[in-house]
Amino acid sequence: MRKTVFVLAILALAGLATAQPLFITTTFASNNGRSTAGSTSMFDLTVLNPAGVKIVSLDVNISGSLTTVTLDVYTTPMTYVGKELTASPWTKVASGVGVAAARDTPTPVNISDFSLAAGAHGIAIHYATSGNAYTNGTGTGPGGNQQYQNADLKLDLGVATAALFSSTLFNPRVWNGTISVVSGVFDPSTGRLGVYGEL
Repeated sequence: MRKTVFVLAILALAGLATAQPLFITTTFASNNGRSTAGSTSMFDLTVLNPAGVKIVSLDVNISGSLTTVTLDVYTTPMTYVGKELTASPWTKVASGVGVAAARDTPTPVNISDFSLAAGAHGIAIHYATSGNAYTNGTGTGPGGNQQYQNADLKLDLGVATAALFSSTLFNPRVWNGTISVVSGVFDPSTGRLGVYGEL
């Protein structure tokens, strides 16, 4: 009897912690950027988890003096390449507001959650109210700074534009930030931690 109660207590506690966030960070060591609002960073994100992921928040690197930051997030199938200055292939999937931190330190932004299926996606992060601090790209090979990967995600970076899907294109540029995802969620029907997309 005691063993059964103990197991049920563990399952109940696991159910309270319904999601386990995972993170992938590029860098916060910027050496370039735009101090005025309206810039957009773009990169390719490949979801390696076969069941997909749910993106729940972003940390970004901002420039300029302000108190709040508003971001909009757009996606496009496969890749951003060739779509940098064209709005029609993109879909807005999330927005969020955060309290600004100093340049080269993370500014957390609680964006509206959105899910991505396994496979390749182009990502555009639009800095609607703040400047955008980023880093000049040095390649994807050994010693390069344009590729990051963990068990769930692979990032291939990237470019920046002076405005949303228009204006000057800056290439290559490395988006500075952290992406937080949920890939493990407790499933009470099975009594185990499963993959987000299974629920």
